[in-house]
Amino acid sequence: DKGVSRDMARRYGIPRRKPDAVLSEIFVKRTQFPIQPATHADTAQDALLICLSEQGRVDPQRIMQLTGKSWENVEQELRVGKDDALI
Repeated sequence: DKGVSRDMARRYGIPRRKPDAVLSEIFVKRTQFPIQPATHADTAQDALLICLSEQGRVDPQRIMQLTGKSWENVEQELRVGKDDALI
């Protein structure tokens, strides 16, 4: 609220009011939280995308950790027709 200055109060015949401000949430409560790494992926495709997002590369150990599947099963799931999603 900008308040009402002495001159404005005289001019308009209203009571004088000091300006006041209400702090936004950024000043009184946490608005940013640390990044939480993924702990599970339902599919190998999801795990691959998570891995690429987190590390910028394909990490077989991380993909196996996220899916709980063996690397052979992950490779098979990532194959699309004749093409391979890992290439």
